[in-house]
Amino acid sequence: MTVQFTKISSTYTTSKLPEQFSNQIYYSENSTLNNFTYRSSYSLKFVVSGFESYQVQGREMIICPNEHLLVNDGNEVTTIGAHGKAISLFIAPETLRDVYTVIKARSLEEQLDKVEAIDQTPIFRAGVYRSQNIQTQKLLLSLARHLSKKDIAGKYNIDPSLFFKLSAAIINDQRDHSTRLHNLSGPKTSTVQEQYERLLIGYQYLRDNWNIPFSLQATAVVSMLSPYHFHRLFKNCFSVTPYQYHLRIKMEKALTILQKKDYAISEVSCHLGFKDTNTFRRAFKKFYGFTPSYARQNKHVLIQNNPQSLKVL
Repeated sequence: MTVQFTKISSTYTTSKLPEQFSNQIYYSENSTLNNFTYRSSYSLKFVVSGFESYQVQGREMIICPNEHLLVNDGNEVTTIGAHGKAISLFIAPETLRDVYTVIKARSLEEQLDKVEAIDQTPIFRAGVYRSQNIQTQKLLLSLARHLSKKDIAGKYNIDPSLFFKLSAAIINDQRDHSTRLHNLSGPKTSTVQEQYERLLIGYQYLRDNWNIPFSLQATAVVSMLSPYHFHRLFKNCFSVTPYQYHLRIKMEKALTILQKKDYAISEVSCHLGFKDTNTFRRAFKKFYGFTPSYARQNKHVLIQNNPQSLKVL
């Protein structure tokens, strides 16, 4: 596997770019490659200083310092503007699929045989990420520090294993997103990605509005989907209905309030948006297996111990 490293300056032109990106690194300073549209391979854009903005599949993405943008293979990308220093890495689809096959294989025999059953093309959530706790971000920060210490006037040798490490990091970081995306279906990958982005809007809406009664209609509206379409896609994607997810968030909040705040159970019920205290008591006991009074008296009961607890983004 070969790696190409190129520095892009203000005089760099699009005529120097390849028709297809493959295991390449570009280091740019105040790039002027604006309004340039291309079909990307899997790629990462990391901003060291300043900012960069792109349009990915019609969505504008702005990247600030120490943030990175993840792009899927086949996505249409348009450069909008840039100011400062940034690193763009393009990973060959065959490189990432090779790593994906090994990680997904259930046994050594599958890894050696390259089992045809593992034939899914990895799909990730294209977007901007800023958490320093994920593997991809740690590798990019390390690379940026490494390059900042070098005189990168032109070509520079990069260890090819970096692309294996980045592929593995992306796959592990995107495990939940990738599973959910594969649970959805559509005529094109871009359709699946758009469905997922709309579902995440509804997902966040339900999470943020735990203190009001559940409304499928309202959640579907903010997600820009019909109620039936939203309900069906949400269940396929998250393996739980919108109502069940909203209830779980309510119950997690209820347990936290009961154990950390000195509120009457009736006040907690009202705060959570239940119509009356008895409805809250029944829902709480059905969910946890014990009453709100028991939860208040036994501070050792932790929400993580609840097998129904849903991991949130």
